[in-house]
Amino acid sequence: MLLTVLAAFAQEESHSHSENVKWGKRKRLQKGHALLIPVYGYRKNEETESYEIVPEEAEVVKLIFDLYEHGTSVPEITRTLKEKGYPMPNGEKKVWDESRIHYMIMNEKYAGDLRTQKFYKKSYLEYRCYRNDGLLPGKMLKDHHEPIVSRKQFERCNVILELKKKSTPSTYPFGDYLRCPYCGHVLRHRRLPIQNCDSHFLCEGEGACRGFVIMSVPVRKMVLDAWNNLDLTAVDKLLTSKYRKWAKEAEKLLVAKAEHPTFDSIEYWWLDEYVAKIEFGQHSYTASDLNLLEEGQRRILDDRTITIKWRCGLKTTIPSGVTRDSHDPRHKAILWDGYLLRYPDRYPELAEEVRKKQGEE
Repeated sequence: MLLTVLAAFAQEESHSHSENVKWGKRKRLQKGHALLIPVYGYRKNEETESYEIVPEEAEVVKLIFDLYEHGTSVPEITRTLKEKGYPMPNGEKKVWDESRIHYMIMNEKYAGDLRTQKFYKKSYLEYRCYRNDGLLPGKMLKDHHEPIVSRKQFERCNVILELKKKSTPSTYPFGDYLRCPYCGHVLRHRRLPIQNCDSHFLCEGEGACRGFVIMSVPVRKMVLDAWNNLDLTAVDKLLTSKYRKWAKEAEKLLVAKAEHPTFDSIEYWWLDEYVAKIEFGQHSYTASDLNLLEEGQRRILDDRTITIKWRCGLKTTIPSGVTRDSHDPRHKAILWDGYLLRYPDRYPELAEEVRKKQGEE
């Protein structure tokens, strides 16, 4: 009984100490003194009570962000770091692990900010930490210290990270650039078991009309062709004072074309940097309809196109690659919905979405 009483006193003393530590940290934060935990790329400056950059470690951080921004996968980044001989932050492992790379990309400290109370413990009796998703009060201190990467690069890398999450249908590298021409819903990327079983961009999800499904291969090819065959003469004209509004973006585009005359793949970074919008024609005319029209009328009415609107104000309109009525986006949408209803066990959530949509109609 005596041991039980003493243990109870010791536990209560531990609880009291835990609460005092929490109180002290929150009071320091109110006075503007944030808790500075160790982070790779920085060291704590005792005089200024802030972070200062460690040059040799900051070089690694910049390399990680540069590689990830330009489409390099996390496994490839870890291999690159190993080949270059960069040691792990803790110095214990020779091989960088992928979770460490993901954590660094999400760490706002590299953009110069500091978020307080990112993690918490549910009880003083356990060691496990949980991410604070608004349960406890936190604070974001903008421009708290010198950044290692630019804010734009940090935000772009985190957009890419979100787009590549495996929990949802992939939207990388287009993000929200590709939208349904009928309802404006963001198109998702999925491999469909219909017709030639190719990967497609399709309108699905909450609020989607489910009326547009188009093969991804020709779409990617056409967007690449738009970049590779961009009319530089038209871009050069925008540098005159008459087009002062677009001159800065036009100059950026010319510099980029000089550095990258062609691209072999579509990456989010150059879409975000140089493309303002991508629009699909509605594909409302069949091939037989168009054949009955004169050439001039056909050019006006044929909306089987993709239009890339560049940030410099120019537009490039090219065929979408849909040349057969059997590949028409509306036709494919009907086939896909029919497949979901025939095999509801394979995609139960999507099958329910189709039933709900048909019930509304």
